[in-house]
Amino acid sequence: MAVIILPTCPTIIGKGWRYNAPTQVNKSEWTSHRKVTELPAAPRWMAEVASFNLDKDEHFWAWNAFFGALKGRGNSFRLIAVRKPQITGITVRANGGGQIGFSLNTDGWGAAGLKAGQYITVNDQLMRLMADVNPVGGAATLTFDRWLRAPVADNAIVEVSLPYALVSLAQDETSIIDNSDPWNDDGDWTVPGFMVEEAF
Repeated sequence: MAVIILPTCPTIIGKGWRYNAPTQVNKSEWTSHRKVTELPAAPRWMAEVASFNLDKDEHFWAWNAFFGALKGRGNSFRLIAVRKPQITGITVRANGGGQIGFSLNTDGWGAAGLKAGQYITVNDQLMRLMADVNPVGGAATLTFDRWLRAPVADNAIVEVSLPYALVSLAQDETSIIDNSDPWNDDGDWTVPGFMVEEAF
């Protein structure tokens, strides 16, 4: 699976981020007591990209080539998950190799951190923070609501400004736009919105 570079004309983001959290539930027919087994590595992010207009032929060509390169759901791309930078001016890295699970030791923070409910990306995996990040001496331990799927290398970059998810199209559609007459009254091509899902 190749990672295709997303065109920047215009820059798009995902909205309505959500994920399924698979669980196995066994319920007693006698007592109605439930036994729940969580699958912490299984959740998969889903999102929507809103429709947008292309006002230049060069932009149309770039997006047309992009959708062709995706080959339906075959390839993936990195999609930003936030509307604006969460924090700037720092480079956060993993502090220690081989980390996996629901937490990550990091360094490279300044005086400020992030809040519970904000996001980071590491190893191309979008993660939601479950506790405020309060750095001490530039170091902080991040906690998540899902499992880090792969061990994180020492000094791996942790994206804290514009976190993203590695996604693919949710359907095998490749002809999202065509080169017929412009679709709207302003003479622009309108790219219809489309759904994406996390690719791993």
